[in-house]
Formats: sequence, structure tokens, C-alpha cells
Amino acid sequence: MRAPGLLAVAFVVAGCLPDAPSSGGDAAGGGGAAQPGSSDGTPIAVGSDGSKAGPRDLRRLSVREYDNSVRDVFGLDEGFSANLAPDRSSPFGFDNDSSLLVVDAARAEDFAAAAERVAAVVMQKGFAPLPGCSAVGRPCAEAVVDAYGPRLFRRALGDADRTRYLGAYDAMVSAQASPSAALEWTLVAMTSSPSFLYRSELGAPAGDFQFDLTGEELATALAYDFSASPPSEELLGKGRRGELASPEARVAEARALLDTPRGHALVQDFSTRWLSYGDVKNLAKDAAVVPSFAAVRADMAEETRRFIDHVFFDTRGKVAALFTSSETWVTAALATHYGLPAPASPFAMVQRPTEQAIGLLAQGSILSRFALTDSTSPPQRGAFIRRRFLCQTLPPPPPNVGQPPTPQAGVTTRERYQQVTSAATCAGCHTKINDIGFALEGFDTAGRWRTTEQGKPIDASGQIVEFGSQADAKFANARELAQALAQSSDVAACVGGRMASYAFGSVHGAELASPAQTSSLVSGTSGLYDYFAQLAAAAHFARRAEHAP
Repeated sequence: MRAPGLLAVAFVVAGCLPDAPSSGGDAAGGGGAAQPGSSDGTPIAVGSDGSKAGPRDLRRLSVREYDNSVRDVFGLDEGFSANLAPDRSSPFGFDNDSSLLVVDAARAEDFAAAAERVAAVVMQKGFAPLPGCSAVGRPCAEAVVDAYGPRLFRRALGDADRTRYLGAYDAMVSAQASPSAALEWTLVAMTSSPSFLYRSELGAPAGDFQFDLTGEELATALAYDFSASPPSEELLGKGRRGELASPEARVAEARALLDTPRGHALVQDFSTRWLSYGDVKNLAKDAAVVPSFAAVRADMAEETRRFIDHVFFDTRGKVAALFTSSETWVTAALATHYGLPAPASPFAMVQRPTEQAIGLLAQGSILSRFALTDSTSPPQRGAFIRRRFLCQTLPPPPPNVGQPPTPQAGVTTRERYQQVTSAATCAGCHTKINDIGFALEGFDTAGRWRTTEQGKPIDASGQIVEFGSQADAKFANARELAQALAQSSDVAACVGGRMASYAFGSVHGAELASPAQTSSLVSGTSGLYDYFAQLAAAAHFARRAEHAP
């Protein structure tokens, strides 16, 4: 339960109220791209090779970063959550876009409540390992501020910081609060501080309206961008000693972070938001058409997670491997669903039959997600490929668009959609998405392989028109479509751009990766893992730029 007087003291100290004093490193701010002195977010050229940097920023922690931070700093269980409301998603589906991580009145209240929940759990856990904390009192308060402050704020504490928080503790005790209550509200203030909630990417002046991130800022960016977690004391120490100044050193740290469980989880978060495959766990299908779906939908999501993890980490695969790898991972139930041989153990690797599609285009989680409850949806599947793999923008359906054509006896899905979308008002968009979707008609609404529909052979042939910088590509089936995507420079550039947008928390990610990095991914010189780690060497990672006034 909140104590109004102590709550006011805590949040004035945190710097979260309008009349909060400004001292030490606690700079109050709104977050996102709308910081004082920032540009409009458009990257600015800073290198002779065309490298660009974005504007200075105070980047608010995402929900994932917040939870990981309090777990690590206070030694809480991995399952602990502060129960914050989800963050808004960018047009790319990512919830860590800096421009959207703003704090309005409702969000401020959410963070205030989260700080109270965290403080209560920390108090319950106790401070036995800290000197002077055999009992809660002034010595223990000093030990708590000194131990947790630098980890929470990701920088050394100054005298002003200690005066602020210990002064708050003293004020609450003087106001008749118990030592335990005063310490708990001091923790609330610290976990409500802008120094905790925001990642500083302001840097130090480097001339020509450019700013180099400090060593502590570099350590913080590395830790969050490659593991969604706060920097360790060791990493912060490297930053303070100037050991993260070189691109090579930062890439080495990025690799080390990606190889941790949190690094794997970060890649999984990126991939499920990029491809929406996790949505399958909540999908429903018509039980008359797919009676087994509810029993295998979670397995489908895990299958795709393992497939991407294998390509990204185990084989250090290139973009093409996402479309050409024939391996997949199934349980006995999922193997039965797909009509594949039973695995030797749960989620054992199996090879897909050569006549079936391969890679992501054969993943049941994706095929089911972009389909209807009782039948496939070639427009949905085609639009998915255009948007997610070619980064092409498609207009929304017109407001008077009708319902999808219902299944009819003796009429295939391809025939139904060709009939209803052939009108001039529809053809403009559907010529771009229908053929691509028809390539996947060998898979039904739940990702099961089929060679016939309504007693007729599946026709999976078609053509990719407006294929980016490539000429239109014809294909006879899903395997040939997968091969065309695997060989496309536009697809590789799109995938790289989405990875950079996720890492940098910006829709401008494709511009923030260096041209050499993108070229290396497109040419196949770099694999997905190497490209992601190499983002730590981009000019933007260590430098920010502002427009001249």
C-alpha cells in the first residue's frame, strides 16, 4: 500500500516530478527521439564511406530490458517480472523503437507501480551480504545506495547522488517512517530515476556537430543491444578504461554477449517479432479441417525457434540458409501432423522430403499464421513475403473489400482467388501477392504438405513481379520461389536492415549499418551472426550527429 508522503519524497528524489531538483547525473527527460537539441531522427553522413549516424538520444529501457535489469542488479529470479504494460510496436513489429518509448502520464504511473513492486521484492529478499546490513538502519542504507546505485545507473555515483538518496532516507526517518519503510522508498526512488530508466546516448562533443559516446555509454549500448541486459561491472570497467573505443573490441564483446543465454533470447525475440511465428501459439483452426491443431501449435513455434537458432548460431548461416536449409525439428505429434517420419527424440532434427519446400517457407508456424481458419490465404502469404523479406510497402485493402472467397466443392483455392481478384480494381495489388502466395499452395492452412486439392493437382507456379532490383522471376513451385529469394540481393539487404533496426532501436536501421557491412551480408561474405555482431563496429554505434543550427 502506498504512503502518500513517502511516495512524494521518493519521486521528487528520483527526478520524476515537475519540481524535481536537477543534480548529479539524474537528468530528467521525456525519452525517445524528441530530446532537446535532437534532430528529426534522420541519420547524417559522418564517414567518407557513406557511414551514417543517428541523433543523440536518451533511450528508455524497453519492458524486456527493464525486467532483465532489475533481475541482474538485485539478483532476482529469472522468472521475476515487474508486470509493466507492453511497449508499443514499430511498423516493423519491434517493441524497442526509441521514438515510441515515451513516457506519458499513464506510463509514468505504470513505472511508479513497477518500482514499488521491485522494491518490495528486494526488501523481502534482504541485504545480508552487504556490510552494515545485519539490521536495517543508516549504515545499511549507505551500503544499499553504494552497492546498487552504480549498477542501476550504469555509471559511477557522484557525491550529489549519495546526498540525494541518503538525504531522502534521512528525511523519511525524520518523518517517523521506520528504517525499513524509509529504505524501501529509497529503492523506489532509485528505480524510478531517469538515470535508471533511460540509456544515455548523448556522448561528448567531438566537433562538427558530432558526439562520441563515452566509455560507460558504449558498455551500456553493447550490453542492451546484444543481450537486452545491463552491462556487467567488468564491461563497464572496460568502457571506463577506454578498451571499447576500437570497432574490433566492440565486435568481440558483441559476440561474447550474443553467445550468452540472454543473447540467444534476444535473437529469438527479434525473429519472432520479425516473422510473427510466435502468434501460432494462440491461433485456432476449424476443428473439422484440422482436428489436431491445438495439440501441435506450440510445437510449431518451437520448431521455428530451433530452426532459426540453428541457422544463426550453430551453422553461422547466411541469409540464403533461411530459405534453403532442409532441416527442421519436430516432436512425434508434429511429425505425425506433417506426415514426416517419427523423430528419435522430442524435437529431433529431421530432413524435409526433397519434393517439399524448404527453409522458412515450409515452417508450419508461418504457414498457419498467414492463412484462414479453414483454408489457405494466398494473398496473406504473398503479402507476408513482400513485407518481411523484400521490405516492400503494400497499401491497405480498400474499405469496401469483401470477405475471402469461401471454399467450394470442385474449385481450388487458386481458382477461387483468381476469380474474385481479377477485376481491375483488385489486380493492381493482387498481381504482386497472389502468385507468390500460390507458390505455397502445396501447404494447407495448418502447414501440412498436399499435392492435390478438391481432386485437382496443386498448381504452385507463378512469377514474382516488381522483384526489387532484380528482373521478374518465374517459379514452378515453392522450392523455386525459395531459391529465388535466397539469391536476391534485395532480400539480403532487407533482412540486414531489419536486424539493424532491431539492434539500434530505430526504423532507420538500414541506414545506420555501414555500407560495407550491408555489402558483406548481401554478397554472402558474412553470415547472419557475423553481420549482427559487426553492427557494433558501425559509425552510429559509437558516434552521434546533429544537424547544424
